Parts: sequence; structure tokens; C-alpha cells
Amino acid sequence: MRAIDGCSGLDSTKAPCYKRLPVRRLQSVSRGTRAHGRGFVEPVRIASCVVSPPNGVPLFIMAKRKIEKYLTSQFEKHVARHSLETEQKYRARDIDAIRRRLIKLRARRTAKGYERNELFDSGGALQKLGRKLRLRRHGANKSVLTLKGPRMGGVHKQRMEVETRVDYEAAKRILELLNFRVCETYSKFREEYKLDSCAVCLDLIPPCGWFVEIEGTRKHIVSVARKLRLKNADRERRSYRRIIKEQSLMRQAA
Repeated sequence: MRAIDGCSGLDSTKAPCYKRLPVRRLQSVSRGTRAHGRGFVEPVRIASCVVSPPNGVPLFIMAKRKIEKYLTSQFEKHVARHSLETEQKYRARDIDAIRRRLIKLRARRTAKGYERNELFDSGGALQKLGRKLRLRRHGANKSVLTLKGPRMGGVHKQRMEVETRVDYEAAKRILELLNFRVCETYSKFREEYKLDSCAVCLDLIPPCGWFVEIEGTRKHIVSVARKLRLKNADRERRSYRRIIKEQSLMRQAA
């Protein structure tokens, strides 16, 4: 004979959420189980949707969050394979000498001017994920919206980067309507050059001094740094934001 669920009228041998358990295990089954026929019990149906762990979050919600986190990380890895930023920053001891070397190497200057960077977040959501959403305005016309992923390990700084040219006012209005707010700003004077498939930037961060930032493949970064006579001892591993913060703390302490 087949055991029939008296409440739902379903065949318990076919219902996917039922388990056939001996009566002697009845005491070990969680509260809320019911006996069916002879020798079988029905645990609480879809227990993962009903029973909550100590933190009060239903198990199915926890599972959903884990799946979403996994899918997001896989998508980021896929994007990073095609949109990976690799760069190296150096402190510039003599910026005029570096500029002369760029000219001698026939590097092409692509931009020059004051640059303002605004970082956006929504209640710290991006910061928790290690991401950075930046709206950059270079001069009067050029504006770029950039999303960066968490920093990866390696000799050079690497992270996922997706960016696009935008209208500054429109982009900022859209971000604010989506509940993103400016959480941090910093500015610098930048000269941009193109040399051997690399972007070479000469950055002045008042009052931190001059820096050289090279972006490209690892092989090209090493080659360009050698041509510009930049030394490993001058490599700067901190971000501009961190440099500015530390400089500000030093001034306050003084």
C-alpha cells in the first residue's frame, strides 16, 4: 500500500519534499513532523524555507545570497579577462628630466590639465565588495565614469576596470537618482602621454609631489619604466587617495 498525505492528498512516495524515516527515529526529527501510515514520518515540508538559523535569516535567503555572490564573482572574472587594468606608480625625483625623456622618445601627449575625481557609494555597499565607482572630470570637456573591482595580487597593481566617456552633469544626476552619493574627492594636475602601447601619466598631487603612472601590459610597463630610468626603489604601492590621507594626517600631527 502507498502512504497518502491526509492533508494534501499527495502520494508521499512521489512527493519530492518527503523522506521515508523509521518510527524509531521519530524522536530525532525536529518538532513539527507528522506520522503517516505505519513506520514513516513527514518532516516539516521545505524546512529550509521555514526554519531560520540563529541569526534570524531564513536559510533559503542565505542560499540565494550565496548564489548571487558566486554569480557576481564569476561575471567579474569574465569581465576582468577583457577589461583588466595593470599599472605601476613611481615617485618622480626629477619630473623635468622625465618629461624630456618622453619628448626624446617621441611620446605623444594626449591630454593636459586639472583633473577632479569623485568617488560614489550607496551606504557603503561598494566599499564592502572592494569596488570603486569613480566619476572623473579632466579639464572642461572630458569626463569618464569608471567601475573598478577589488585589487588582485601580483607585482603590478591589477584590478577589473570598466569605463566609458560620459556627460559629467548627466552622469552625476543619474548616480544621485540611483541613491549614490559622493563619499570622497581628490584632485590632481595630469599630463597624459602615449608611449609603446602604454599610457604614461605625469601627476602632480599637491602637496605630495610628482608621480609617474604607467598603464599597459606587464612587459610594456617594465620596458617603458626602463626607458624613463625609473627605479624599483621609487615604486609607489599606495593609491593616490591613501597618499593624500596620510599626508593630511602628517600635517595635522605637526
